[in-house]
Amino acid sequence: MGWTLFNDSLSLQWDNLVESNLHGRFIHLLGFKKAIEGCYHLNSIYLAYLEKGEILSLFPGFFHRGLFLGRKIISQPFSEYGGLLFRSDVPHEKRLIIIDQFLKLIKNFLTEKNYLALEMRHPQEMLGVKTESLQARKLFRRSWLEIEAPDIFWKKLDPKERNILRKAESYKLKIELANNMETLKEKFYPLYLRTMKRLGSPPHPLIYFLNLFHYLRPYLKIFIVNFKTRPVAALIAWAVGVTVHITDMVSDERFFFVKPNDLAIWEFLSWAYNEGFKIFDFGPVRYRGQEIFKKKWLLKLEDYYYVYLCNDLNKVRNIFSSNSFLTRMAPSIWKSLLPLPMTAFLGKFFRREMAL
Repeated sequence: MGWTLFNDSLSLQWDNLVESNLHGRFIHLLGFKKAIEGCYHLNSIYLAYLEKGEILSLFPGFFHRGLFLGRKIISQPFSEYGGLLFRSDVPHEKRLIIIDQFLKLIKNFLTEKNYLALEMRHPQEMLGVKTESLQARKLFRRSWLEIEAPDIFWKKLDPKERNILRKAESYKLKIELANNMETLKEKFYPLYLRTMKRLGSPPHPLIYFLNLFHYLRPYLKIFIVNFKTRPVAALIAWAVGVTVHITDMVSDERFFFVKPNDLAIWEFLSWAYNEGFKIFDFGPVRYRGQEIFKKKWLLKLEDYYYVYLCNDLNKVRNIFSSNSFLTRMAPSIWKSLLPLPMTAFLGKFFRREMAL
């Protein structure tokens, strides 16, 4: 039958394929589609490759029109990953046929809608595919780890890191694993706003996280670090298949001395091992501070790409390659001039513009 637009009758098959695929992430699940449509009101383009009524491959994406970054189909906006996923038993030759048909279909969409390009964010199942139509742009690196038993992993850590963890434990920090809306609103989100202002980055509105919670609750894990009953750090992770994936790690800089971020990662990895997960995905490494923190957890680093279908890659801009006002001046303004409540109000506009 070939490629067809998604319809609700395919929902169960779609999510089952995502969960069974090693590269499946929460952004491939249908709940993410509903969350983005409800918060940012983007028009989606979700496609399934059907054969005898069964999904062999799927593609999630959204039409995105930015004032600074142009008109693109993005898979997936507001995320680190995207692109096609395949059922595990689809042979390589068949995958090439499916990809070829997919690219022809997307070219038609781009022409009809007058869009510049298809942008796929580190599409892991397509990185090794060689075709003249696709062009890759290396941005930075991503980090991941095969999860080991805590006692084995502890011995591999640098002695300095073990001492940091002992110091954190001496402050009697308490780790709370929660999965309720009250914790998301009252503990995570205030720390998130504070962290994003410190980093000079526009925050998502609260409704974004509430939508994710509503549509993807079984996959969402919220870890809170409390110091003397006060939340001082938190992380959001996603459990899909055998992989756990951290997307947000936030903290109150006034309590860095108790090392809450280090303890949060240690407890998270211990939990993940005990729950039977195999892979820890810590996402892209965008700057030096991230690299230092992530490398001490013995993470593996590999190149991270955006992959494009377009006529001229030089004309395609993204927030990491653009020399626009957004990338040069906005972080400093966000840090120094905007009051915290105002960042929450304006963040939605800038996040939608950047699609990050």
